[in-house]
Parts: sequence; structure tokens; C-alpha cells
Amino acid sequence: MRNLINLHIHTTASDGEYSPLETLNKIKQTELKTFSYTDHDTIDGCLEIANVNLDDLEFINGCEFSSKPHFDIPKARLHILGYDMDLSNTDLQNYIINKRKYTLYNIELQLNNLKKVYNIDFPQEEITQFFKKKILNRADIAKLLLKYNYATDVEDAFQKYLISNYEQVRKNFRLFDDKEIINVIKQAHGLVSIAHIVTNKMNDYELDNFFQFLKINEVDAIELYHPLHNLEYKKYLLSKIEKYHFLISGGTDYHGPISKPNYGLETSSINQKKIRRLSLVDKIRSR
Repeated sequence: MRNLINLHIHTTASDGEYSPLETLNKIKQTELKTFSYTDHDTIDGCLEIANVNLDDLEFINGCEFSSKPHFDIPKARLHILGYDMDLSNTDLQNYIINKRKYTLYNIELQLNNLKKVYNIDFPQEEITQFFKKKILNRADIAKLLLKYNYATDVEDAFQKYLISNYEQVRKNFRLFDDKEIINVIKQAHGLVSIAHIVTNKMNDYELDNFFQFLKINEVDAIELYHPLHNLEYKKYLLSKIEKYHFLISGGTDYHGPISKPNYGLETSSINQKKIRRLSLVDKIRSR
């Protein structure tokens, strides 16, 4: 019987390994009932299955927006999830166009730094083709490193170069800030959730201040269930969610078996929790 929920799934529309249709076919082979595609800064995956027969599945459109956080915490990377949006909204469409420009700029910074610091350079014809891709991210740089034998696999590329390279140039990135993105989602009549908070490594005081900021800016939910949130952290985070009266969201952050082999569609080997109910889904269904 289908009764599981996953509101954090990636496809080839961003950095997932399977196309939106391939991912849908895989979902149909699981016990998932309700799911969302949350590709990075694009809604292409959602649009691709907009008119596809879902059988008895329930689809909620989504997007994972990369933002510049208002708080000053080293290595913080705030990802904001938007759900159940009007995908034809002008503000949302303009954001996606401008984010593409920002991404190209940020990728170029990383490639230039690889050349300057690590003496890694790629043929110009390779770079020309590289920038023709519709969606670009660090995984694409990793593939170049593999192709030219600078790394043995994607994980090796990140550990050897891409993590440190990213940190060296991220202060110069062009990014939308968190308030701007929350507003874009709201303008598209969507609901706002904050992804995998644990990655920002906030202490208790910082997390309280952050949740107060989220409340003021009318964020709807917090992603409680994520493979990076262990049992102890989930209990802690839940106490904060209840304190500030947020809805609960969650998912496995599925990308595919190569890039994230421990993150499955129904659960993960890191965290075996199967999600059967989310108050965010209840809210969406009642709209």
C-alpha cells in the first residue's frame, strides 16, 4: 500500500542522476504516495511531468533555492525549499533567469581558481561546450576533473579540490539573499521550508535567532526529516520547531546511487525513518 512521503528529490534537471520521467518510473516501483521534485534553482523537472499520468501518486511541485544567508556563520549554505507554487508566476520565472546568470559567474570563479591555485586547466573547446549546458554545478566540474584524470571518482574530486576550491572563492559569489528568495516563493503563492539545517552548524543561541528571523519572514516549515539529521538532532530540532510553531517537512535528498548511494527514494541507510505524515503536506492538501 502506498503511504510514504518524500519532499526532497533531485533529477537531471539539476544534479540528480535520473531524468524526471526516469525518476517517476522508479517512484512507481516504491511505496511512495506523495513526492516532490526539488531541483536546485529550476522547475524544469516539475514542468516535464506536469501532464504525465501519475497513476495514484500525489505530486507537489518544488524547488531548492540556494541563498546567501543573512547570518554570518563560516561555511553556512542556506537552502530554501519552495512548494506548491504557481510555476507561471513572473517573479519566479525572472528569478530562474537571473539565477542562471549568477551560476555561470560563480562556476567561472571556481574554474579560474582551479587554474590559479591548483594549476588545473581544461581545453578551451571543452570549456565552451561546458558553458552551453542548461544546468551547471560543482558535480559538472567534478566530471571534468574525472575526464582529465585529476580524480578517480566524484567523491575524490570533491575531497581533493572542489570543497577547498569552493571555500576559497565563495565570498565573491553572486547569490540572492534569503529574504529575496522567501519573497519569490511567497509571490508565487508557495509555501516555504528550510532544508537540512544541521549543515549550517549553528549553536543553540544562533538557532534561536535564526528561527526568530524565519518567523518574522513568514517561513512555513522546517525540514525535520533528512538523512543528515540523526535521532538526537531530530529531537533537538523538533523542540525548536514546536517552540516557534513551524510545520514539519522532510525527505531523503535523493540524487541517485552514484553521487549519494546512501540516500534512497523511500529511506536512507543513514537514517531508516520512513515518512508517513508531514504537517506541511496536510497544509498543502487543505489549500
